[in-house]
Amino acid sequence: MKVWYNTSLVESELAPIHDGWMLGRGIFETIRTIDGHPLALSRHMRRAMKGGKVVGIRLPSEEDIHLAIAQVIDSNPFSNGRLRISFSDDGSWIAQHDEYLEIEKPARLRVERERIDSEKTPPKKFPYSYRLNILERAQSDGFDDAIVCNSQNFICESAISNLLLYIDGQWVTPPLSNGILAGVMRALVIENLEVAVRKVKFEELDSISGCLLLSSLKIALPVESICDRKLPEIEISQRLGAQIRAMVIASSVR
Repeated sequence: MKVWYNTSLVESELAPIHDGWMLGRGIFETIRTIDGHPLALSRHMRRAMKGGKVVGIRLPSEEDIHLAIAQVIDSNPFSNGRLRISFSDDGSWIAQHDEYLEIEKPARLRVERERIDSEKTPPKKFPYSYRLNILERAQSDGFDDAIVCNSQNFICESAISNLLLYIDGQWVTPPLSNGILAGVMRALVIENLEVAVRKVKFEELDSISGCLLLSSLKIALPVESICDRKLPEIEISQRLGAQIRAMVIASSVR
């Protein structure tokens, strides 16, 4: 498989990649593609540029990035793909396009035991092991993901996704001030749907009757249970998830 490394396409074995991740430290964006079209690409690029300024990484020109994206997708065509663009703090960068297998089964969540405080609106940084470790612990216990809370006992997000929660007949999502990632799908949902942004106390966990995981890859994946408690409004979650998916695809794929 070919990846774009700095100035040209190369075989993936010749690029500093391990298990799909660029070696070293830097920032990254992971973008869903459908029939070769990256979803919400401009939003991802704006977030990458902002993240680069925060951590002191100068990104390549917009023209170079778009050239890399076009060539790596053409070299590795998939009807459902995962485009990952990584920018290292040493100035090197990689664009890679892999097949993405759609997740169709609703997710089962647990609550991460450790309380985690993140910086406000943190950039997406690699290595990403601290988040993947949370995911792996949840999966080793038979769950798909884990809800993360901060030291103030507010619900924040999952290991790798934003949360959309149905509480007392209203969809809500935690605020960026909780230290959550400024997710692209989260932003699209807030802008286009009736969603309240507010802090959600851990004590409200049992009041959650519906839930969606929002991420660039999953888009909007319904959740069927939290800590083995079945969520009663799974059908409402599924309908909203389908609505979000249609909205995102319609706005990105022409």
